Amino acid sequence: MKYEIVMGLEVHVELSTKTKIFCSCTTEFGGLPNSHTCPVCLGMPGSLPVFNKSVADKAIKAGLALHCQIDRNNRFDRKNYFYPDLPKDYQISQLYAPICQNGYLDIELADGTAKKITIREIHMEEDAGKLIHDNSGTLIDYNRCGVPLVEIVTNPDFSSPEEVGVFLERLQEILVYLDVSDCKMQEGSMRADVNLSVRPEGQEEYGTRTEMKNLNSLKAIQRAIAFESERQIKVIQEGGTIRQETRRWDDEAGESYAMRSKENAQDYRYFPDPDLLPVRISDAWMAEMESAMTELPKDKRQRYQADFGLTSKAAETLTSAKEIAYLFEETAARSGNAKESANIIIGDILKLMKETATLPENITIDSEKLAAAVQLIADGKINRSVGKTVVEELYKNNIDPAAYVKENGLLIIEDSSKIEPVVLQVLESHPQSIEDYKNGKEKAFDFLIGQCMRLLKGSASPKAINAMLREKLEQLDPSMISAKLEQNVDAEKSGASTVANETQGNTVTQASAGIQENSEHEQYEAEKAALNKTFAAYGKFAGRDHSSENGLEPIKVFESQVYRTKTCGELTISDVGSEVKLAGWIHTIRNHGGVAFIDLRDHYGITQVVVTDQQLEGLCKETVISISGTVIKRDAETYNQSLSTGEIELKAEEIRVLGTAMNNLPFEVDSSTDTREDVRLKYRFLDMRNPKVHNNMVLRSEIIRCLRNQMERMDFLEIQTPILANSSPEGARDYLVPSRKHKGKFYALPQAPQQFKQLLMVSGFDKYFQIAPCFRDEDARIDRSPGEFYQLDFEMAFATQEDVFAVAEQVLSATFARFTNKYVSPAPFRRIPFAEAMLKYGSDKPDLRNPLEIMDLTDFFQTVDFKPFHGKLVRGITVPGCAKMPKSFFASMEKFAISIGMKGLGYISVKEDMTYKGPIDKFFSDEQKIEIASLASLKKDDVLYFISDERGLAEKYAGQIRTELGKRLDLIAKDRFEFCFITDFPMYEINEETGKVDFTHNPFSMPQGEMEALQTMNPLEIKAYQYDIVCNGVELSSGAVRNHRPDIMVKAFEIAGYTEEDVKSKFGALYQAFQYGAPPHAGMAPGVDRMVMLLADEESIREVIPFPLNSNAQNPMLNSPGEVEEKQLREVHIKIR
Repeated sequence: MKYEIVMGLEVHVELSTKTKIFCSCTTEFGGLPNSHTCPVCLGMPGSLPVFNKSVADKAIKAGLALHCQIDRNNRFDRKNYFYPDLPKDYQISQLYAPICQNGYLDIELADGTAKKITIREIHMEEDAGKLIHDNSGTLIDYNRCGVPLVEIVTNPDFSSPEEVGVFLERLQEILVYLDVSDCKMQEGSMRADVNLSVRPEGQEEYGTRTEMKNLNSLKAIQRAIAFESERQIKVIQEGGTIRQETRRWDDEAGESYAMRSKENAQDYRYFPDPDLLPVRISDAWMAEMESAMTELPKDKRQRYQADFGLTSKAAETLTSAKEIAYLFEETAARSGNAKESANIIIGDILKLMKETATLPENITIDSEKLAAAVQLIADGKINRSVGKTVVEELYKNNIDPAAYVKENGLLIIEDSSKIEPVVLQVLESHPQSIEDYKNGKEKAFDFLIGQCMRLLKGSASPKAINAMLREKLEQLDPSMISAKLEQNVDAEKSGASTVANETQGNTVTQASAGIQENSEHEQYEAEKAALNKTFAAYGKFAGRDHSSENGLEPIKVFESQVYRTKTCGELTISDVGSEVKLAGWIHTIRNHGGVAFIDLRDHYGITQVVVTDQQLEGLCKETVISISGTVIKRDAETYNQSLSTGEIELKAEEIRVLGTAMNNLPFEVDSSTDTREDVRLKYRFLDMRNPKVHNNMVLRSEIIRCLRNQMERMDFLEIQTPILANSSPEGARDYLVPSRKHKGKFYALPQAPQQFKQLLMVSGFDKYFQIAPCFRDEDARIDRSPGEFYQLDFEMAFATQEDVFAVAEQVLSATFARFTNKYVSPAPFRRIPFAEAMLKYGSDKPDLRNPLEIMDLTDFFQTVDFKPFHGKLVRGITVPGCAKMPKSFFASMEKFAISIGMKGLGYISVKEDMTYKGPIDKFFSDEQKIEIASLASLKKDDVLYFISDERGLAEKYAGQIRTELGKRLDLIAKDRFEFCFITDFPMYEINEETGKVDFTHNPFSMPQGEMEALQTMNPLEIKAYQYDIVCNGVELSSGAVRNHRPDIMVKAFEIAGYTEEDVKSKFGALYQAFQYGAPPHAGMAPGVDRMVMLLADEESIREVIPFPLNSNAQNPMLNSPGEVEEKQLREVHIKIR
């Protein structure tokens, strides 16, 4: 049976007023706990609330934007419930007369379909305080109490996570434009609760709903919806009953848990608030609000398309933030050229903002100066390449565009006296082209134009060059041309070289000399640089010849020429005049009226094609075509140096449509990475046409080739191990496969080839490897994809830990050096014991690019009269120069600390006179101030942050604060890969769920001290020969020296609660093999997906996997996991309850 989801939203929006809703306390974030309060906030006896009119102003604006009816007679009600975050024991809200009702918001989904989401009401209310729980009790911060909110309540109109995501994006956009709120979900100023139920498809009656809380990002909301809908369906299918309850979403765990039963309105005992008068909205007030409404993003987009002729994509981009829209409108108005303004803002300004991590609200570029740069380009006074430089200088250094181009000699030359000598020089050097032109070959004229532009370095007007060149060609004496040609022929016969031959000869000679002089490394770097340049536009490695890597000649096979004779990345200046056939996808279409261009794309690159209006008819982007035509040289001004084909273009003569594309694409291929992940994965075949995504897959292939080549050169033997195996306790849930032939029994997909590779060592193989697929039913993370992943699995007989490290160092250093220009830490990599990593970095996956280190201040704080730190671990982080940061930086760091579960973030900063200031400075005696300065090596302008909590939490929080400080202060070096080994992991730990001893890492590892350690030591003090490789904070691999003795194996498992019979049952093959003589062996398995993620500079591992599952372990493109036929289930003896 199929089920459908029914959802409604309650969106809480914190209003951007300066003071609270019923008092004059500030709404500013931060400050010491309970410092932004007064008797009204705290509900003290005798205090009376006074309504803040600006709250209603913003609520009315929101209502008008959402097409709501505005209730002219408002009143407030008391919502009564006993909970410590409300000191009054009630919340002032609106139940009976909400300020706005019966509205709607139209949304458009990725496939182009529209949907109307209806708004039931918008009501005003006050926020509650913040509860902070720990083991010793609950603390309350009332700073947030009384902050004004509006709650926007929709009807249950949603049926998919995508609809919810689009609605919230559009709502966020509207409220920010109207200055109702900043809607920063990550900071809690916009929060959404999802009311969700499921019902059989086609049923009219709603199911029992649950409310999902703690949803503070669009991705979290979509993940929560996917989880909760599946949970409810599973409960129903198993014969259970859905309880009406409130559930809290844990985004890190990827699951929800019940908080309390869901209340109804009568449970709150609403009644009108007697301390507040009704709010009457007069006609004058309404008129004022209506006149204050600004143009909404949707209206702006429509206007930009209608008035300025912009594309829907350009209009969408320009209205993505109101500051960007304002910059565009100001620039367009001042320059009088909207299209050029749009091109520069989208193509240059937004790129510069991304590179400098500048938010729209922080952009400071002068629109008047930007308009001046636009005018210089539009008026033809500078070319587009120079224009990019001018805009970048304006953005970074606030230069005056006109003065800059003049001082640097960048203005386009119009003076014929400066153009004429160059034209004559070109004509003198190319008599054959003159002869061709005289014989009617117009392409020869294009070539001569290009030569002139090259010598003038693009600084002259193409129109002026064109006129001058035609004038000189008409004036030339034909006999002079013939004489010049004969002179060249005679020179060649006598052994002299033409200019072209001289250049070619010199190049060959220089190359030969260079090869002799350069080291192998220099040759490799030069080859790599050339390859990168050649394939920069569409895959650095696409089309590369790999045969030389193994010393073999490339294999040529038959290639039909039905669809193409060349690829889109193959044509160069030497092909000018050739008739060729290309095939590929239409990447872009540009119609300039009278002349039109298609950018044709295939796996190898992009070629520009010149077409007529008639040839364009019926074509749209992403249609697959085959084009026959002639290769011609581009005008020098239009050279595209980022394309390997940038000097030429194809003049189309015939176009065949091979595969038609739909007009309405779910997203633009060029910008697919900006689209929501659920949409991208649904149309992954389109998403992988994006040049960046496509190149990631090519890079993945190259990295695997490089890994395999190195392993083979180190005498490792590649052996494939089975995919169908048995279930074993290796740290994650198994994927089970039911057996058809053996009723009630199951195979398991291997979490890793762990047992097989150890059995290979027992079998007498010395060195094994494979690029192994692994399957684990675990939740997604940014660096972990659910379901399936790949690793470079290798094992070595008669090997120690250092032998494994040597192989890993060779493979990783060489691979990373080959595929990046960044610094790669040389072998040997740092060895950091687990205990040291947790103390100094707060993580067993330290990012060594971050220079900050953590210190232990526990003993020091036991003598300080600051009770919150007593009896707990205390960690400190010294940040040089941080005292110069503005007050807002410290407030935002405290906000971050609270968001990860801390109660606050204490610090002291060092002033000019070496005295301190900060929230806990007053608790230090003079002697303690001297002592802490010595312990933390404090200097002027330093800040020392303090993190305190129970063991386990203190280390975790200190590591997160270290990382966040590194990011916010830009301390993390982005131009390097820093490797390290984490060693000496604990063999055992206490399982939090069972309270019993369990394996920490890998159950097959050899304990340090072997049997003696197992027999004599406290299990929690035993260390194992286990190790991880970490790069830039990402765990690339784990490994171990294996346990190869059956007696040690049995004893190790016995400590973790397994009997010898359990070992024989679960690891029978390995146990039996060890009875016949097993060599000492060791290995590891670096993750291929993570290597590619780092080298591709991607934040999410799913960006480098061709067809990944989403964060909820689904493939939306294949609709898997999916239902199967009853017959198939019967064959494998399964019945779905």
